[in-house]
Amino acid sequence: MAAPWGGSLLASLTAGMPRTVLALALALVSAGQKEYPKPAYPGLVLPYETGAVNDGSNAAVNDAVNPFLGKFMRTFGGAVVAMKALKSDLASLDPLKQLVVAEIPGLSDMPPSYNHFGNDDFAAQLCVILETNPFFTASLTPRAGHGHQTDGQGDFYCAIADTEWGTIPGKAKGNTCWYAYGGLEYFTSNFTIVEEQHLFTTCDGLVAQANQNDEAYFAAVAETEWGKIPGKAKGQTCWYPYGGKEHLTSNFKFVGHDPHGDGTRARAGGGFELVSYDPDNKNAPYNLKIMRDMGRTGPQVNFRFSVKPGGGLAIDGYDVFENGVKIAQPDESKPYGGSDSPLQYFASAALYDLFYVAQTLHGSIHVMHYVLTNALKYASSESEDAALNKWAVEYNSNVNSKYSAVTKVLIALDGEGLLTSPKGLGGTFATLPHLKANIEAWGKCTSAVEFLDHWFQSPRKDLEAAGLCSEFFKHTSSGAAFSVAASAALETADSSKLATTNEKLKEYIGASGAWAPEENGIKTVRSLVDMMVVTGLIHGGTLSMTRLLNKPQFFRWRNIEEKAWGMDDAKSSAIGLSTIMGVQKDKHVAGSIMGGIGKWAITNGPLQKALEISDLESLKLQQAYQAKIVQRDDYNDVGFLLTDYCTEGFDGKQLTLATYI
Repeated sequence: MAAPWGGSLLASLTAGMPRTVLALALALVSAGQKEYPKPAYPGLVLPYETGAVNDGSNAAVNDAVNPFLGKFMRTFGGAVVAMKALKSDLASLDPLKQLVVAEIPGLSDMPPSYNHFGNDDFAAQLCVILETNPFFTASLTPRAGHGHQTDGQGDFYCAIADTEWGTIPGKAKGNTCWYAYGGLEYFTSNFTIVEEQHLFTTCDGLVAQANQNDEAYFAAVAETEWGKIPGKAKGQTCWYPYGGKEHLTSNFKFVGHDPHGDGTRARAGGGFELVSYDPDNKNAPYNLKIMRDMGRTGPQVNFRFSVKPGGGLAIDGYDVFENGVKIAQPDESKPYGGSDSPLQYFASAALYDLFYVAQTLHGSIHVMHYVLTNALKYASSESEDAALNKWAVEYNSNVNSKYSAVTKVLIALDGEGLLTSPKGLGGTFATLPHLKANIEAWGKCTSAVEFLDHWFQSPRKDLEAAGLCSEFFKHTSSGAAFSVAASAALETADSSKLATTNEKLKEYIGASGAWAPEENGIKTVRSLVDMMVVTGLIHGGTLSMTRLLNKPQFFRWRNIEEKAWGMDDAKSSAIGLSTIMGVQKDKHVAGSIMGGIGKWAITNGPLQKALEISDLESLKLQQAYQAKIVQRDDYNDVGFLLTDYCTEGFDGKQLTLATYI
């Protein structure tokens, strides 16, 4: 078996380990004895002596990853650290970019104008990655309110005040609504919040929400020098309350419900937030919990986004907090912190924080795949259901080895992991309970639909209405159809065998210690396949986001206080960038061909037919998407974030299973 890590990295990662212990571990591996992974958390131990590191090890993947790690560490150490390269030098990581392009299959085939690592517009990259990559979109939360004042007052909702002059649209927060009338600003506690969330450039087809002095008025949001302020509108004019006075403007949008429901009308949606700092939130979403325990030094940034008329995100503004105190925003017309502007500087910080959150989700997916693929392999092994077992064995390929790497290097119960140590990506050991709780919540799900409801912090309907993760959702719909077809194929072949397999599956997961048996939602092959497909599709997003590690403006946030690159940077970058090595042809989510070894079918019968149909449907989606994105004006600069859903091998991408870190 190939060693799980390249020589140079292995030596650095095992520094300080007693030689006798290290020698014994290597001797056991070389002797072919079974080695079991360290648990991701206490109690997670697979039953029946299953899940050994060497079981299902994929030499083709490891033999690609290991040499790359060695080369990467030598290059980083020799061409960057030894040269005392500064993080402020935007060319300091160029030797690593050259290595990655030379080593990763598919990258050197891209046209000369293609920027494999993107340009320096991190604000644009932040929007694109939130629009397309579910690892990142998962952290978006619905924006509180319809408007936002930039004077420190924050978010406001559109509301309808009940007044002596009738019902008047205004702005509300807490128990107070402010409204404009007769040149002045009034306030009241007698009001209702406007439920509609869509913004329109015209009121055609909309229903007025209020009646002031027997005249119909619409709720509206005005664009002002103090931000977006809710008010009332009629015709071409919007009146809004601010600073004790009634103001008016012709620059506004109407608030209402889309009567067409087909997305053809101009809309800005309710918008979204990316919150990294909010000490008062007692119901913090997953990303905020992670950020609270991350431990990274430097500013924390909250971003606000509106939805562009054609779909996608636009940055509306951001707030910066230093040591818990909100700071005044610097002048956007001047360079800041080594970036072209404050926006670019703080966008790169937000990207790094999102990357860290994404890696905690990434590591958690490996844990779930370790449990589920071994469960399916065991549950189908002793029955006569050979077709299912062949597929289960292929699905488990290298998953155990990479789970072992995750628990040693990413999570690490000793607190020295990439995600649990300041020497890694900047995390702390306090991160681990959040990972465990998240995995346990996933284990309660019975389907991909339930899983996605937990994965995303915003309702799926809002994400789809905003044009976010569109391609991902197409593939998840195809994957759901495949899980139904696969289950039907097995049912047709022999329903009694499937029933036995389902019982063994439920029993195995319950005995694994991964999550409470009484709360397990994955009790059938159909549920397991549904969960494996959706998490496999998400896992493919690792191949784009890890390229950001070769951008100095991004990677400096691992330790913003250190001016020069060091070996801790080298280790973290090497482990992260190893995710893009080891791609095997045909080995992707619900693939029908045995990956990397020829055009051999994985299994046979109706199950193989279901795999082949799913494979073809995925290919059609990928081809159509690829033809579309290469026409984008910004393709050469943000394409590396978009190509996850292209055809296999294009730009080195693949909607891969968890066969490598």
